[in-house]
Amino acid sequence: MEMLKARKERYERRVERRRNNSPQEEVYEAEAPKLSVNMEATGKTMDISVNDVTIGVPGKQLVIGATLKLIYGRKYGLIGRNGIGKSTLLRHISRRQITGFPAHISVMYVEQEIPESPNSVLQMVLQSNTIYQHLLAEKESIEAKSKTDSATESELQRLQTVYQEIRDRNLIHADVVARDILRGLGFSDEMINQPTHLLSGGWRMRVSLAAALFSSPDLLLLDEPTNHLDIGTVIWLEDFLENYGKTLVVVSHDRHFLNTICTDIMLIRDQQLLYFRGNYDAYEKTFEEENLNRERERASLKGQIDHLMVFINRFRVNANRAPQVQSKLKVVKKLQEEMDAIPMPSEDPMLRFQFVDPLPLQMPILQSNDVTFGYTPDRILFRKVNFGIDFDSRIGILGPNGIGKSTMVKLLLGDLIPLEGQVIRNHKLRCGVFTQHHVDQLDFDKTPYQLMKDLYPKDDEQKIRSQLARFGVTEEMAGRRIKTLSGGQKTRVSFAMITNTNPHILVFDEPTNHLDIETIEALSKALNAFKGGVVVVSHDQFFISRVCKELWTIRNQTIVRFNGEFKEYKKLVSQGKICIVCFPKIGGILLKTLLSHTHLSI
Repeated sequence: MEMLKARKERYERRVERRRNNSPQEEVYEAEAPKLSVNMEATGKTMDISVNDVTIGVPGKQLVIGATLKLIYGRKYGLIGRNGIGKSTLLRHISRRQITGFPAHISVMYVEQEIPESPNSVLQMVLQSNTIYQHLLAEKESIEAKSKTDSATESELQRLQTVYQEIRDRNLIHADVVARDILRGLGFSDEMINQPTHLLSGGWRMRVSLAAALFSSPDLLLLDEPTNHLDIGTVIWLEDFLENYGKTLVVVSHDRHFLNTICTDIMLIRDQQLLYFRGNYDAYEKTFEEENLNRERERASLKGQIDHLMVFINRFRVNANRAPQVQSKLKVVKKLQEEMDAIPMPSEDPMLRFQFVDPLPLQMPILQSNDVTFGYTPDRILFRKVNFGIDFDSRIGILGPNGIGKSTMVKLLLGDLIPLEGQVIRNHKLRCGVFTQHHVDQLDFDKTPYQLMKDLYPKDDEQKIRSQLARFGVTEEMAGRRIKTLSGGQKTRVSFAMITNTNPHILVFDEPTNHLDIETIEALSKALNAFKGGVVVVSHDQFFISRVCKELWTIRNQTIVRFNGEFKEYKKLVSQGKICIVCFPKIGGILLKTLLSHTHLSI
């Protein structure tokens, strides 16, 4: 209750400041993302085809003369390196800033959490569907007139049309549909009726996502929708989007997510939009095959040119062979033009990370014996927990948000003290820890080099630059202020900072949130090559599958080890044999866990 009271007081202070500073303004202007639609526009096709699309930001062109082509009902994964323009493209589409974009297509874009509001979660979701609100207002207006016999014949006919449209759009029981979506995203009934200003940023992000799913636009645009979600919610979202009957464009760093839902891949590369049928794995295979075929074609043409040039160079000064030389020069020119016409995209440098292997330690390096912990004695989170971590450990901690994953990490690191039992650590043990808030805590006015020098003042310049380079932080990047770097670049700086002491155990709490697919793969490879222990809390299915050999879930106030690979765990969750729903409540955690004991051991 104290936490609830404090959060409410902070909210009221913010409201009061806004009233004092801007007395003429509405205090609550912020709403859930709205469905963008022109109710008057009409069109015959729901497909989208727009030529000569050019998009840029100040000082940089991102897309030039490209074709935007989206087939109705297909699901596109929008991919490309960080900073290449994926989010910018989605914003231009949602704001209808692309000339020729069909006006009758309804669009909704989810990129950020809803702002704080006194409105309930359910109200924010219902209000986001402008079509529903328009139909509801029209229905209520005509119904009010009909009760006083003042409605015209045309209005009564229109009322029947409105009724039919509400039925066609599955909005007869709109609040039931909205509640079901919110529950799927992890909201309890209590939270659904709470004011949104009582929610954290991560939960307000889920409200935005729920609003978009409820609005069911013709074109749904999602930007990293799995961030801030736990594994169970990601799996629910995959199932929902697989069955979404309209067009979807999604940006995601989660390769498994893209493989599950996408029918097509749209790639931004060389300022163009390139399209590939199939999911991400199919795209990767097709892209590699196309590049290989182009390389072979170029090699064949180059071989012909080299063969002709041998003759040309040999007889260039021979007057008797001059006609033949000229003829072959023309052939060479034609072959060179053919070779130059073969589209070969610029090569992206392969990103590689390197974790320095630690020195050996006497076992056990980290062990928990009968640990019981709670923030207060009447709020026990873990009871009689036993575990061990060594150099071979590759542990993934799974579970819904609020179940205590981060708390468990803090316990094993010694940041929290058990109420009972003990956590035994080798006195020489060093841990490198990355938390999901690490990037936000960097000094944005300093450079990566300055941050490293401040943290490790005894290290010389060469050692610092070498450490940064291990994580793809170039000399140029090391001299730029943190505020100018992308989220992925900041994360790589953080990796360099936490591993400079050559830790024996690496602990990552949601490390992939700002990383692109290639960077996540580089991180996975580096961790697999690392000779120390690894503990991971992550919602990224590809990352967990690649890195973790042991899966821990938290059940009945203890650690439950899942005897199987992640794909088996996911399958059981999808089948409902493992069902974990966690609803955070002020003053405690309400947990409902139904588990198949066949695959679990304690």
